[in-house]
Amino acid sequence: MLYITAYPMAQRDLPGRKFLSIFFLITMYFGGGLVPTYLVVKSTGLVGSMWSLFLPGGVAVGNMIIVRNYFQNSIPYDSIFP
Repeated sequence: MLYITAYPMAQRDLPGRKFLSIFFLITMYFGGGLVPTYLVVKSTGLVGSMWSLFLPGGVAVGNMIIVRNYFQNSIPYDSIFP
């Protein structure tokens, strides 16, 4: 899921890119906390499994921003849109 979000955000001509970037940054700075995270893990049925330790952190906004910057800096814009 991380790459599905990061690659479109790396495109310069994505409509609403600035709004989405601000939306993701706000969610990164103002997280729900421990209790809402537990409620999400409980509602998905992951309580007591090893996946409950990895999945919430695997889709973190900070990781998405790192991958987005990688895509922006490593793939030339002219090679995608000639």
